[in-house]
Amino acid sequence: MIEEDLATINKKNDQFRRICGLCGKKDKGLTKTECCEQWICDDEGEYKLFSYARNSCSRNHRRFTLCAFHHNEDHKGDWKICKKCLKGLANELEIYVWYGTNEYNFEKLENPPKYDPTYCDSCGKVIHLSLREGGYSTYMGKYHCHICSATQRNMEQINNEKRIPRKSKSEINKLMKKVIGRREELEKEIPELLIKLKSKHSFDDVKKFIYNEEEAGGIQDILEMFTGGDFECINNKQLQTIMDAWNYLPHKSLNDKCPHEMLIAS
Repeated sequence: MIEEDLATINKKNDQFRRICGLCGKKDKGLTKTECCEQWICDDEGEYKLFSYARNSCSRNHRRFTLCAFHHNEDHKGDWKICKKCLKGLANELEIYVWYGTNEYNFEKLENPPKYDPTYCDSCGKVIHLSLREGGYSTYMGKYHCHICSATQRNMEQINNEKRIPRKSKSEINKLMKKVIGRREELEKEIPELLIKLKSKHSFDDVKKFIYNEEEAGGIQDILEMFTGGDFECINNKQLQTIMDAWNYLPHKSLNDKCPHEMLIAS
């Protein structure tokens, strides 16, 4: 009886000592992080899709830290000195630095590397890739601030850069075969990417969204569907796969054709 009572007391004391390492809350709604086994608020269910909110301690650490990135990529050793993490985000050093130094970390990166700012390709405004000050989008390897991204004029200019000259019938047939082939590849790549990014959506959801894009939304909205609005969580290869889904899958507004089919026929 004494041993049982001591065990009960120790258990209660342990629960009392548990606090979220980020916000300091003391309650029963705590869990341990998968990456570093730190106590944190078990509040990921409070996040609303497409809200851009940073109200979930658990989600913030899982989505916006090098600690979690290191764990999700199955890297070994200490994330603070991991060369694979640095290499994996070498093309976006600002993201690497922010992941390692923001307020969602239990430990922070010492002596982070310096990086050059990123500018909007349309207006020249500095873009904060951490999304601390407004949003942004990427298209064809170029960055655009949230204001330029929202303008139809900007998107038309980008599409014109990709426009394919008029070709012979045989050449058009070859290009159409490539479109069909890419669609078949996407049927495998998109479901895998949705799982990788821990999206709540299915491939059918993505196809339906793109098909009804006039009612559902535009390119930036489809990115939110994959990432929940956390655009910095995807790399360039993953972004290209998402853009290919937009460009190779049918749109109702294009008479059941995809943008690439329209460019080929133009």
